[in-house]
Amino acid sequence: MKKLTTLLGTLVVAGTVLGQVPVGLAQPGEVRPDALVDSPGRIAQGCIDRAKKAGLECERGIAKTTKRCVRVIRRLVEAGRLERAARVAEKCESRITGKARRCSEGIEKHCSRCTAHLEEFGEPDLAARVKEACLDVLAAVADLVGRALNAIADALS
Repeated sequence: MKKLTTLLGTLVVAGTVLGQVPVGLAQPGEVRPDALVDSPGRIAQGCIDRAKKAGLECERGIAKTTKRCVRVIRRLVEAGRLERAARVAEKCESRITGKARRCSEGIEKHCSRCTAHLEEFGEPDLAARVKEACLDVLAAVADLVGRALNAIADALS
């Protein structure tokens, strides 16, 4: 192990002595343009991507919870435990709506920060694009909540 470390250290030193820079390190005069300031377009796209990712994570969580709840409710109904199934359904509905509310609040907070930031940059068109994309994400979450609650209701019948 010590020989390997010494060999790697020697190669790095030899590379820098010969004027070569190890892979991944910047030359002294090189500066990535995006390292200092992102363009408003890149900021807007990053905001949209993050909102979509948060929406997908929320949808995945809601779908997982719904699937588990429907399975349990169906088993209870098949066993003739209707009162217990109704209580489980109520708890599941509460859990799903709570998850959706927390996700939606997080997405709204993120999107309002992004739009405010873009408007400060003097980019109202980009801010409007971000706002529209965020509304689409929130609508998708709300649609999934509706379908989840319908699936729970169907499992009870």
